[in-house]
Amino acid sequence: YVVDDSRIRKVDSVTGAVSTLQTSGESYNWIERLTTDGTDIYFTSYVSGGNSSGYKLFKLSVADGVVSELQTSGGSDNSSSSSNIIGLASDGTDLFVARYSYGSGTSGTQVSRIALQTGTLTSYTTGGVSLSYMSGMEKIGDSLFASSSNSIYEIELADNTTSAESWENRTSGTSEYLESVTFGNNIFVTVGTSGTILTSSDNGNSWTSRNSGTTKTFR
Repeated sequence: YVVDDSRIRKVDSVTGAVSTLQTSGESYNWIERLTTDGTDIYFTSYVSGGNSSGYKLFKLSVADGVVSELQTSGGSDNSSSSSNIIGLASDGTDLFVARYSYGSGTSGTQVSRIALQTGTLTSYTTGGVSLSYMSGMEKIGDSLFASSSNSIYEIELADNTTSAESWENRTSGTSEYLESVTFGNNIFVTVGTSGTILTSSDNGNSWTSRNSGTTKTFR
């Protein structure tokens, strides 16, 4: 799935055919972050509405195209006017949300986990580098990996507690901006501007540049 302003496009991995998902239900503006649990789609959008203005989380049921505001319990992670949702990822069971808050006395990066079956929200206490922007975020193993500027950051999550380690910078060795990071077949891959492709087989500790043959930006 790819984002096109307020539309979600589906690309057939076999034929390459592109189609637009038809949606109904809740209204939203442009889509900023998107992820999937393998069945449905979750995305963020800024919604203007008086006291409830802010970045909100939505669920798109792929089966019927109905969009609904994601309901949570045990905490609040929707409709905040003093924070931006900068990262969104899912491991198929939980949804992981990274926010940058800029309210008085609360500035910094915050991470929460939402159980998709129950909507129960758990907030993590995080430390280390405070990221105000992420170009991509993925849940890989027991960690979240995020790309920001020309660096990769990792934070280890404790599954059964609300504590977490600090964000740690994994030096990429490039000055190009990195747009996204993913993992498969025991290899990390990150891509970015000027045709940048980097791979890592040691949990992001070192990165190898790959020749893409182009100077276009990869996302």
